[in-house]
Amino acid sequence: MNVHHKRYIVIFILCCIFMVCVHAKTISREPKLYPYENPQELLTKAEEYLNRNVNDSALLCFTAVIGQFPDKVPSEYRSTVITALNGIGLIHFMNGNYSEAYTNFAQSINIDERADSPGYINIAGLFHYYGDEDRSVEYLRKGFEAASTHNNQYYLCLSFINLVNSAIATGNFTNLKDLTVRFRSDLKEKTTPESLYALKLADAADVAVSGNYLEAVKYLKVIPKVLDGFFLQDRALFDTNANIGRLFQQGNMNDSAMYYMKKAEQYAISQRQPDMIVEITKNLAALCKANGDKEGWEKYRYRWLELQDSLFYIKGMNEVHNLEMGYEAQRYGKEIEHLTIEKNFRMKLIIISAIGIFVLLVLLLIVLNYNKKLVTKNHDLFQKNLDILELKRNGTETHNVKDERESEYKVNSKESKIADSGLPETNQNIPTNSGDDSCKNGYALSENYMEDLWHRIQSVMEREEVFCNQEFSMQKLSEILNTNTKYISQTINWKTGQNFTSYLSEKRMDVACSRFIDNDTYGQLTLEAIITDVGYKSRSSFIKTFKRYTGLTPSEYRKIAIEKSGAHKD
Repeated sequence: MNVHHKRYIVIFILCCIFMVCVHAKTISREPKLYPYENPQELLTKAEEYLNRNVNDSALLCFTAVIGQFPDKVPSEYRSTVITALNGIGLIHFMNGNYSEAYTNFAQSINIDERADSPGYINIAGLFHYYGDEDRSVEYLRKGFEAASTHNNQYYLCLSFINLVNSAIATGNFTNLKDLTVRFRSDLKEKTTPESLYALKLADAADVAVSGNYLEAVKYLKVIPKVLDGFFLQDRALFDTNANIGRLFQQGNMNDSAMYYMKKAEQYAISQRQPDMIVEITKNLAALCKANGDKEGWEKYRYRWLELQDSLFYIKGMNEVHNLEMGYEAQRYGKEIEHLTIEKNFRMKLIIISAIGIFVLLVLLLIVLNYNKKLVTKNHDLFQKNLDILELKRNGTETHNVKDERESEYKVNSKESKIADSGLPETNQNIPTNSGDDSCKNGYALSENYMEDLWHRIQSVMEREEVFCNQEFSMQKLSEILNTNTKYISQTINWKTGQNFTSYLSEKRMDVACSRFIDNDTYGQLTLEAIITDVGYKSRSSFIKTFKRYTGLTPSEYRKIAIEKSGAHKD
């Protein structure tokens, strides 16, 4: 490659770099939606559209104002951007898109960095619309204090107007007198439309606090004459008529209250302001209810509910409409991405919900099947216990199945030997096996003697009042039979394969089962009463023993017994 070729290549590369830089600079410029270089001119145009209720064009102009400052807002345009954000928020509020309205109001507060920002008053209006008067008043008071501190006369008047309107609407005049005194002392400009409106409200508030509602109404009736030039005339006229009706209602002049509230209703309908219509319809329903007008109450309540539903639909439609406008203002990209993410999220949510419902259904079926088997098993156990109890009542000696007793006997025999090792001998002449091959049974006593002793033990253990006594023990039994505990233990073990404790527990459990079955006699007794009645001091010990002997808890056993008793009666 010669020198000339290298030179051409370098020139070509430089030209490409230059073209890329020029193109990058061109595409990085923010597109202008309107041919206004000055953001203030755009803002003026947006406010003109807003005053003519051309909200689509107003929204685009407000968006264009904000779009000129994608990174940082210069100090000279901060007020312009704050106004634009609040304008966008107001449009979203009027269209029912309250989440977007709140977002823009909050952004304006962040940029303003002052508590007397218009965003605070607008957010207070949002909370008022949702019926959260406490939060609304909280924001209004914050704005009032900040406006007073920074000598912001306009927002001082607006926050005061809204605070008085809220007090009249709720009937809560607490601290209202102090507020009017503070407002009059801080107000310097008394000729503007907002200040004239606020002063008339202050006069009405002063007399309303003392309960002079008729005098307050006189001041309110003058307000429409001082509203020329006021930015929110529609809202002010509606609030004035509604407040007059509310004051009449508080003064128990319900006919006059109904007249002015209906007047406010007609005004709200003529202005097509859904938030006003909903508010006054709710007030009319409450007034009809207070008057005992059931028909009117049902009519306005139904209309209020209907409006709530229709507003929800309007909000949904306006949200789509606003998304379209935002799509156009932001060159379609961000909204498509948002909708795609939302769609994917909803699809995932639907799939996860479907899987969760399926799993819950499967688990429910498993639980139901297990519960069915458990109920069947419990009934079978109950029937087996009834059979065993019946055999014992008929004189057939049975304790448990031999296979089950063998495993228990290995444990119980060890306990018996430990318990018997230190027992005292009596001075009686007791026959022993001593070499008699016919009597070899592995015990020191002869079978004849143990047979006789067993019958004596049985005669005592047939008396419930004896062995169901909480103080009954093997020592007590030996005293009754005039023998020693060792011989009793050996005899019970030889005859039943049990130690004395197990034998006594079984006898007491038989009594408890009989009590549970005999619902006519013992049905009114509590579980604690039956536990005490059969000789137990500890509830937990009784339940554990009962479960071991029957396979069921006392509550399960008693429930099945009651069911069977009821079925038998039917």
